[in-house]
Amino acid sequence: MLVNGKEIGKAPIAWPFEHYGTIVVEAEMPGRERVQRTIKLKAPWYQYPVLDFVADVLWPFTIKDEHYVDLDLPELGRLTPEQFDREIEKLTDSAGKLRDEAQGQDGKQ
Repeated sequence: MLVNGKEIGKAPIAWPFEHYGTIVVEAEMPGRERVQRTIKLKAPWYQYPVLDFVADVLWPFTIKDEHYVDLDLPELGRLTPEQFDREIEKLTDSAGKLRDEAQGQDGKQ
């Protein structure tokens, strides 16, 4: 699991965040697609001015703010032999075009 590009550990995980705002969560697993999601962590009511004083100083109980993120990592798609052959043909054509363009630019200089 990565949060804002920093590895935080393996899922499931509890991670203490330091501020509210937008974070990017990424997850990857062998045999599964890599998933990236942007999440907005909104400040709860007790973090607004004046209310935060009441919640931090006057409120006699501990308030815990937890946000849950559920990521579904789909299985990597498997290509049939025919699809694989078509993909190889596309890549070969693209490589040939790039080679021709590069040779054409070398000849102009």
